[in-house]
Amino acid sequence: MNDKVTVFKMMFFFGPQDRRKIGEKQIDDYVLDHYRKIFRQDLFDEHKEACRSLEFSVLNTREHCLNTIAEELWKALDLSEESFYSVADITSTGGEDPEDAEEDDEGGGPEKIRSIFTMTNLDTLVGMEDFKKLCADIVAISTSPGAECQQEFFSRCAILFSISGGDGFSRYISTLRQVLYLCDVRDIQGRTSKIREVKKDRPYEEMTSIIGESQMKGQMVAFDLTFKTVDAGTARFHEFMTEMRENGSEVLPVFKIPYMEGAEKERVLRAIREVYPLIVIDVPPFTTEQYAQFAVQLLSRTGYQVEDGARDELEELIIQKRNQKHFYGFRSVEMLTEDILVQKQRTEIRRRAMSQEVGFDLKDRKTIREEDLAPMLARCRQDQGGLEGLDEMIGIDEIRERVDEILAQLEVSSRMPADQKPCMHMLFTGNPGTGKTTVARLLGKVLKERNVLSKGQFFERSGREFVGKYIGETAPITNAICRDAYGSVLFIDEAYTLYRNNDERDFGKEALDTLLTQMENHRQDFIVIFSGYSDRMKEMLEANPGLKSRIPHEIKFRNFTRDELYRIFMSMATKTYQVKDDLADAAKEYFMALSQEVLESESFSNARFVRNLYERTAAKAALRVQAQLGGRPLDASLITLTADDFRKAESAEEFKELLQKKTRLGFV
Repeated sequence: MNDKVTVFKMMFFFGPQDRRKIGEKQIDDYVLDHYRKIFRQDLFDEHKEACRSLEFSVLNTREHCLNTIAEELWKALDLSEESFYSVADITSTGGEDPEDAEEDDEGGGPEKIRSIFTMTNLDTLVGMEDFKKLCADIVAISTSPGAECQQEFFSRCAILFSISGGDGFSRYISTLRQVLYLCDVRDIQGRTSKIREVKKDRPYEEMTSIIGESQMKGQMVAFDLTFKTVDAGTARFHEFMTEMRENGSEVLPVFKIPYMEGAEKERVLRAIREVYPLIVIDVPPFTTEQYAQFAVQLLSRTGYQVEDGARDELEELIIQKRNQKHFYGFRSVEMLTEDILVQKQRTEIRRRAMSQEVGFDLKDRKTIREEDLAPMLARCRQDQGGLEGLDEMIGIDEIRERVDEILAQLEVSSRMPADQKPCMHMLFTGNPGTGKTTVARLLGKVLKERNVLSKGQFFERSGREFVGKYIGETAPITNAICRDAYGSVLFIDEAYTLYRNNDERDFGKEALDTLLTQMENHRQDFIVIFSGYSDRMKEMLEANPGLKSRIPHEIKFRNFTRDELYRIFMSMATKTYQVKDDLADAAKEYFMALSQEVLESESFSNARFVRNLYERTAAKAALRVQAQLGGRPLDASLITLTADDFRKAESAEEFKELLQKKTRLGFV
């Protein structure tokens, strides 16, 4: 046996005689099993000084470890020496000094890797180390004396991305095609033409017919298998893969599945590997820090730099974007950077007007500072400290006392050894609009101020955001949400939607189980607050004893009284506008007329309802003043809220019907 043997070639280039002797599937299963061990580094422990992580990388392998695995395969399969290829056939850098390789007259080796990384903008990709390694391997293969062998490999393989929506799949496959084209290791045509992407809702028959189209020859075609993963392992899925391979012998297929982990992912990969040799690229969900890095890159391309002191504000803006119902990964971050540039221009105009200077230094104008981002954060961030914010809230005296008790306990526990610290997770119960979200946000701020939490940011998610639509998708989604919130508060609104005892096909239980693990493993610097209606939260906790035991703190939020609703309204009104005395009388009359039936109704949204009424009142006042100004610019300082504005607002159907409920009471 040649002592220079590589696992890279063993996986795909057993001789045909050996395949007939042992059976192709048996060989593939055995080799894949050993490859998984390499990938997980189980066999690397005894060779730490001799090698680094293999991870499908030719460049980062060490011959000692390759030989160890090769010898095991040799003994187990009893194959002939001709079944394998030597390391010398795989990479020109095998056994060479890296500095010697860099001086390659033909521009190969590391120099060619750097060149192609520059040409394809690979260095600008955020994260994606596995993808970059694959591209580096392709470049290295193209410079090796045995490149003809690799042509055979890439003509037979498929590439699979395990990636979440909005995380850059189209960009990655476009970059990959450029690398393959430049390295000439696969006959890829039309480097600049658009790659055909087949959507997830396409039926099996349409996918197999597309890959067989004549115009697809020599192309890379991307197939979204999101809706097909549930079938992985079935006869139908195997038949589909077989037809894909037979119809598309001259096509490089790229498969996309949702980001998965564990057994479900292995099930899908196993089903595809029965037909295709497979290269797998995992793209874990990106963190807030990685999105911020991407935003900095985008801004730098337009000549702008982000000052170090503004990085926290940039990350907070991204968190606010992610807290919204519709966040589309890098696309949403791109839109955010456009907003930042617009805001920067506005800030510069104001600065010039105030200073009355003719011009500014170019570097100064091209630097994004904290004050440039402050206006964008004004609506979502309270400048006062956490305790001051709690003090300003109306109608939460009992809650404030309970918060003080929890804070005292948490401060004491923060000085304990890590293994003795109690759980800090909480349960907020009550009807909508009773202040649960606001208190949670301010509590995170207090815990940051007192060094109980390292970051103190606030992440708001609804219960159903943790639940995937496909098998194997839920755990990665839940883990990703939790990873973002380490060192901070994760607030789960309508948390009871995680539990549906009448739906066995729902993945909510998997989300809860994953969440429990995260809550336990990171309890020293991570607080999860579950929020929702009292009775529904009680039902969920009773069905999940493990969850109940990990939530030591419960705070109950009661409905606001009539007087508290009135005070909340007047606080909102006087914070922004001037008000006439008659407004207070009209508002008090309205709120005091609300019936107990309305106040105790589960559908009554308390302070949220008050805000809607206040905003409608302000809109009526703005319309009135605008008519008086005859089209001149409108400013908040010109607006005074009156009783007449309030009465016009309360006459709207959604506010008027609450008073009507009182008159109908007893006549139903």
